[in-house]
Amino acid sequence: VAVGGTEYIASMELGADAAAVSASRRLQDCGFDIRAIRPEDIVPEGHGTRPELGADFEATVNFAEMLGNESLLFADLGGTEIVARMQHPRPVDPDQTLRFRIDGTRVHLFDKQTQNSLLR
Repeated sequence: VAVGGTEYIASMELGADAAAVSASRRLQDCGFDIRAIRPEDIVPEGHGTRPELGADFEATVNFAEMLGNESLLFADLGGTEIVARMQHPRPVDPDQTLRFRIDGTRVHLFDKQTQNSLLR
């Protein structure tokens, strides 16, 4: 991530909840605050176009809301609720663990002190 001529490197490997929390804390320690990842930017494995740049992780689904041609999956990732959009949906049971991929080009980072977007 390049901000105002300064380049920051943020690498996330989200193979487990602990890794996700650790990656988030490392970003926060560098002055970043992840505020928004839209549901369409979290792709369940096998249900949508896999983002080329991103991070994979597993999460436990708490609830699946069928919306016709897609579903919203509400899942727990390291104690934080995430919502993912599933294209070409199938039934998903509560407490089922799925693999997801975050689209790394669509994560919204903010400066913790100024609250300004770092990617404008």
